[in-house]
Amino acid sequence: MTFDWKDTDRREIGLIAEDVQKVLPEIVACQNNRPAALDYPKLTALLIECVKELQTKIDFLEKKVFLHPADIKKET
Repeated sequence: MTFDWKDTDRREIGLIAEDVQKVLPEIVACQNNRPAALDYPKLTALLIECVKELQTKIDFLEKKVFLHPADIKKET
């Protein structure tokens, strides 16, 4: 997502710390008790694990949807 820094109006690509803190407070660094920055390496590790889990689900569903030629012969 894109956002604009309040102090400079400079456009950036990234996540808003306040939004992430609601879901993953452990990757948000605070300054003066306010969300200030994200620990992106920790987020990257989490995203990699999510992709692995999704791939496992995709593989499972593809096996259920696509019949192998041997299975098609059994049905006819």
